[in-house]
Amino acid sequence: MKILITIILVATALNSYAADGYISGVGVESCGDILAAVNNHDIDEERLESWTQGYFSGANIAYGLRSKSGDVNTGSTVLPSRLMALVKQKCEAKIDYAYAKAVDEVYFELRVAGQ
Repeated sequence: MKILITIILVATALNSYAADGYISGVGVESCGDILAAVNNHDIDEERLESWTQGYFSGANIAYGLRSKSGDVNTGSTVLPSRLMALVKQKCEAKIDYAYAKAVDEVYFELRVAGQ
């Protein structure tokens, strides 16, 4: 139950974080815009992958600082291509989401699954 509450709080906070400048780069773009840019080759997919992995790294550090064990490595066992496929699926299902929100939801889904 604690994890579900955390997911809800983080997901609702992301929009205000983006508005306040806490999230920048491709993270503030909508999933629809990101998908269109990828399809039109207007954005380098390596840039998206790098941003996504950076988000995971930052989230792991933030949660690791609050963790009793300090060991949070969500996504470390997932191949980058699989990670990006999961984010793409999330974006396709939620095209109005900010890219950061889609990445965040994938992060928490993997975290809950112990991956």
